[in-house]
Amino acid sequence: MRSPGIIGGDLTNCPLPTESDIPDYRQATWNDASPHIVSHVQVDNKVHLEILDWGGTGRTLVYVPGLGGTAHGFDDIAPILAEQFRVIGITRRGFGSSSKPDHGYNTERLSKDILRVLDTLNIESPILIGTSIAGEELSWIGANHPNRAAGLIYLDAAYDRTGDNLRNRQLAQSLPLKTQPSQADLTSYQALQRYFDRTDFVSVPEGEVMAILNLDIGNLKHDPRIWDAIIAQVKRPAYEKIVVPALGIYALATSPDRLMKPWFDQSDIHIRRTVDELFELQHHSRLKQIERFSSGVKDAEVVVLEDADHVVHVSNKDDVIMAIDIFANKVFMGHIESE
Repeated sequence: MRSPGIIGGDLTNCPLPTESDIPDYRQATWNDASPHIVSHVQVDNKVHLEILDWGGTGRTLVYVPGLGGTAHGFDDIAPILAEQFRVIGITRRGFGSSSKPDHGYNTERLSKDILRVLDTLNIESPILIGTSIAGEELSWIGANHPNRAAGLIYLDAAYDRTGDNLRNRQLAQSLPLKTQPSQADLTSYQALQRYFDRTDFVSVPEGEVMAILNLDIGNLKHDPRIWDAIIAQVKRPAYEKIVVPALGIYALATSPDRLMKPWFDQSDIHIRRTVDELFELQHHSRLKQIERFSSGVKDAEVVVLEDADHVVHVSNKDDVIMAIDIFANKVFMGHIESE
């Protein structure tokens, strides 16, 4: 007896699937293997934040990502730090698997979200670590609630973002855009890493790629209106009110060549002149920002990483781990003695 679907049945009754019948299993090739526990904490009415816990038994480090990023951006460095410290990551509202309300994107509210997480998890006096625009939240907490943090670590994050350098933006926007990743680049993390290499982009952790990137078409998952709302409400950092120890780790380009990208026409005189002017503007501005932080914060330390990427904990992983380790041990030891 033969019947459709039985081994040995006629292919006319039980045809093989065509390519169009096979679902897209591209995401099955992706895997967030970082050893963290994922949970969510309520910080506001119907607002929950994603929390990553990499474990560790020492004093606590709390990581806050840059704009558009998630706590998964710390996936590679956190397990190493967890050998000495307890390491927690917070994905701010509006991104990743955190809630995406239509309100609450000013610096004060975002900072209070962090404090609510600390309250809920019973974390006392951690060191807060922030990438890029997370410096806004670190500075607000340091200036307004200094008893809530033992120290602050800015990963290319300690900047006054209230100034609008129109010429800088004009120059940057006039340069050629890089090509977006193709379908082939999105088939696996290894394939996307090759795209990163071709475009001189830092290889962010696999879990972070999964959290921020739509793997079907390669575009970012977040709502650009949330991005704009956060940027529009930044405040001038009150460095003079920060009394806890603070470490500013800065990326500093040392020549215009560092700003030249692989997709730029190296022989194009206009591009070269644009890059030269952009470098001079950015370099001068960066040095002023470093001086303002180091002279404004009472107990400030600065580490400059020459030609590092903006995401310094990825491009200069070992340097950043060492700097965090030295600073955190000194701060926590001093904090214990003061108690």
